[in-house]
Amino acid sequence: MRDISVLIILTIIVGITAGLGAFCLERIFYSIYTILFVHELWGTLSIIGHYQLILIPAVGGLIVGAVVFFLAHETKGRTVPDVLTGLVVYGEELPPRSLAIKSIAAAICAGVGGSVGLGGPTAQFAAAMSIIIGKWFKLNKDKLHLLIMCGISGGIAAAFNAPLMGTFFVLEVILGGFKATDFITKVILGHFKVIYFFLIFIAALVADAVSKYFREGLLFLPEHYLISYWELLLYIVLGVITAVGTISFNNLMASMRKFWDELPISEHIKPVIGLSLLGMIGFFSFDMYGFPHFFGLGNLTIMDAFNGSLTLSLIFALIFLKMLATSITISSGCSGGTITPAFFIGAMLGGTFGLIVNSIFPATAPSGTYAMVGMAAFFGGVFNAPFTAIMVGIEIIGHNEIIWPIILTVLVNHVVTTIIRSPKMPGIL
Repeated sequence: MRDISVLIILTIIVGITAGLGAFCLERIFYSIYTILFVHELWGTLSIIGHYQLILIPAVGGLIVGAVVFFLAHETKGRTVPDVLTGLVVYGEELPPRSLAIKSIAAAICAGVGGSVGLGGPTAQFAAAMSIIIGKWFKLNKDKLHLLIMCGISGGIAAAFNAPLMGTFFVLEVILGGFKATDFITKVILGHFKVIYFFLIFIAALVADAVSKYFREGLLFLPEHYLISYWELLLYIVLGVITAVGTISFNNLMASMRKFWDELPISEHIKPVIGLSLLGMIGFFSFDMYGFPHFFGLGNLTIMDAFNGSLTLSLIFALIFLKMLATSITISSGCSGGTITPAFFIGAMLGGTFGLIVNSIFPATAPSGTYAMVGMAAFFGGVFNAPFTAIMVGIEIIGHNEIIWPIILTVLVNHVVTTIIRSPKMPGIL
């Protein structure tokens, strides 16, 4: 009982640090983004016009590359899920300083236009704080890993105001291959103590509460409803479409990462080139689509998709622009997460499908409903995490009327992506 009491207290402390971390990283992002892109560096960048769309990311890439290469070199070249899995599953001992610095670098990267998210970096920051706290109290290896899992859960929960999502993210994505039957078996056999699950959830709840105290939620969703049950057939189609998009995005990320890894250039220069390319894409797409919506987090654009206020040509283009922007940003060595980009791409994909459906069947649900469902399904496919994706639908979207379309679309996506990925199914591709 004494050990459990100590762990509960430490879990609460970790949850508080995760919530504060989410607030601080978001403030860093918004401050940089507002100063550079909204106020144009207090008007000084207005003299170069739209060329600032190239200059800002390029200079930002130089800063991010230098920070990661020289101050967090232990984590360079690794994605956030790789780092977190290494800490929890493989017991790697990475310096908390490097983890925290790389998280701050992610906020800077997003602020200068990099197409990354802050969910994973927030979890990484909370993991760093968990290591510091655990070592301060001289926890053994198993309890330290548990505290790190609490930190990751709290970080995800704080970033998206979704405690269940944070909890299931740890169990399904970080621990890998989570299945309901496996989890039940482990609980029955005592390999995964029930108290561990509750501690991870407590950390998420505390982090979410702290985060909400200091900041507003990222998404404010309009009400949407399931108009007719026959529409479930359309959500099956959407599940297949998001699955194809998932595979395409993952393949693009893998190909782009291989390209950048083989590029014979110093590691701290690659982010400069990568974000410069991103800026050029933004510059040349400006005349057609206006300010590059794929810069930064893109939360307002996701909201536009939910509200159905994006044109078909723009929302369709943003699918590919965001895929390209994210793959370039991450693969070139910039720091950042992929959860928010996955949300963005899924919302654009679902919104595009919804607009097409509305034009053919006017009596169907608005395109924003399909955008919400597409967001959850695409996320589940990218991370191979259907349970966590359903939690996204329950917590972030939260409309009971469309829970069944979300569950159906997520499961169809999972089945199709599993078949396509399976080496035993030649010819599927």
